[in-house]
Amino acid sequence: MSELRSKSLDTILDWWAQELGISGADLWATHQGITLSGNSLQPGIFAFRRGEFVRIAAAPWKLENIRDEILNKKLTTIFSKGFWKKYLPEMCRKVIGPALLYYADSPPEEWKSFKAPQGMMLRGLAAMDARAFAELASALSKKEYEHCGLEFGPHPMWGVFLNKQLLAVAGYDAWPGRIAHIGVAVHPDFRGQKLGHLVAMAAARGAMARKRIVQYRTHADNTGSVGIAKALGLELFAETIYVRPPEQPANNAPAT
Repeated sequence: MSELRSKSLDTILDWWAQELGISGADLWATHQGITLSGNSLQPGIFAFRRGEFVRIAAAPWKLENIRDEILNKKLTTIFSKGFWKKYLPEMCRKVIGPALLYYADSPPEEWKSFKAPQGMMLRGLAAMDARAFAELASALSKKEYEHCGLEFGPHPMWGVFLNKQLLAVAGYDAWPGRIAHIGVAVHPDFRGQKLGHLVAMAAARGAMARKRIVQYRTHADNTGSVGIAKALGLELFAETIYVRPPEQPANNAPAT
């Protein structure tokens, strides 16, 4: 596992501080315990955890109720779907997370051992691959397709092909602050062959070649996706939870 450079660490903290409505310095001012922040622009409740440090942001009028419910609760309890649904049901329509955040800004040593299986080809996607991508996307469940966050278009993507069939694909979205957010999808009939690891590594290498910081995010209960992050040697950096309020449309949730 490669340790993040200090400049990359500052960039990552600044990004998530903006999501919380505070400064990067404020986000990392306290190294343990729970801190509540009033953020009038935050429609729901956004919680960020790094080790024993937790920052929770919400509209100021929600903070007192949140404070009363988190008193004497363990961090593992607070960072669970059940906690928010049980103790703050009037503020909770849906809980997104816990989501794990992994980062890397240089290729770990483990990447040297990844090779495409015999008979398969790893390459970048081009315009001619639109049909192959659509066929792979149609093989995924609606939830799987939403979670991978991939759409065919101008974003850089890499895939593993068997003849003309696309078996696995990964790409990244260029976020502000040099962050490259990685998405991965593997055809259901070809899982268990480490193809997700292979395409995620290719996308990460492509991002790093452009001096970007690789971000890999997955739900904590998605064992296959967590396995990709671990196999690639990415650094587990933090975890987040977003509590969507009853009145908020699904397409307005923050990037958790």
